[in-house]
Amino acid sequence: MTEILQPAFRENNIAIVAASNDAFVPYMATMICSVIINGNINNNYDFVVLQSDIGIQNQQRLQKIADLFENMSLRIVDVTAYIEGYCFFVGNKENFTKESYYRLLIPELMSDYRKVLYLDGDMVALTDVAELYQTDVDGYLLASSRDLCGMIDYYNPLTDLRKYRDQSLKLKEPDNYFIAGMLLINIPEFRKQYSTKYLLEFAASREWRQHDQDILNVLCEGRVKLVSASWDVMVPEFIRYLPEMRRKELEESLENINIIHFGGDRKPWVYMDTPLGEYFWRYAAQTPYIQEMIQRRVESDRGAYSVRSAMEEEFRQGKVGGRYILKYICAWLRYKLTKWKLAKDSERYVG
Repeated sequence: MTEILQPAFRENNIAIVAASNDAFVPYMATMICSVIINGNINNNYDFVVLQSDIGIQNQQRLQKIADLFENMSLRIVDVTAYIEGYCFFVGNKENFTKESYYRLLIPELMSDYRKVLYLDGDMVALTDVAELYQTDVDGYLLASSRDLCGMIDYYNPLTDLRKYRDQSLKLKEPDNYFIAGMLLINIPEFRKQYSTKYLLEFAASREWRQHDQDILNVLCEGRVKLVSASWDVMVPEFIRYLPEMRRKELEESLENINIIHFGGDRKPWVYMDTPLGEYFWRYAAQTPYIQEMIQRRVESDRGAYSVRSAMEEEFRQGKVGGRYILKYICAWLRYKLTKWKLAKDSERYVG
């Protein structure tokens, strides 16, 4: 088993956990960079990455990010021994993987901490997350914010999400269903309530529709401190079915964003027109992975038709992200030109 972790710093230790597989590391690294860049020099940022397959090369590249900041520590923890023998439902969507369940291990792995902030890897912070970390969670199992985008589907009569949450999950207060992408966990309180063995067995006991998020909402209902949705902002495609009170809450979060969450399928590294995607590229450009991310993007056919329009919109709005889109455009054009030349050479050879 992995050794129990100790706080990396004696004072002003801001403990932040993420989970990733090897392929997802570049995007998680973007989240980490956004947090430390927007951090305060008086705070110390104690990052822990939970994983079971991150290769040595990516581990070294992540460590190089930490080496740039005196007030940052980064440890990469292999949790294979903890999850061995458990089978977690992930469905057939690319954006759901077994790593999503690793956050359930935090209370045991970090039992010597008072509280720990968990952040999904598909986020970017626009402000110092230390403010969120300072939230008083005494008497609660954790703090999080309402899943407002999910609530749109809950109230949509064309979906069966309401039936699932009411009848299958048996939630007493469905309007308080929170998102698991951002969790501030009260470690001592959580450990009093649930053992790791119980959490993992409960997680593996059925096919949870929204995976670990459903699990935590069932187990923690009534003991969650709800914080502003500005700490986990997702942009919905429509808000038609959202009740007025929740609609106002969503609009307020969009006007005062602290953390952007690129949840769902429309990731900025896949689609050029992802709302608020320019913020992702702003921080991605400051990681050692920027060229790799561009290369991945240009080798994908998805969304290629929208490149020009996305670029024009970026510059029209005067967004800083425009220059990163321009880098992408240049790389994409070079890639297409190379393919065209190779095709022409092939035709000439055949002829």
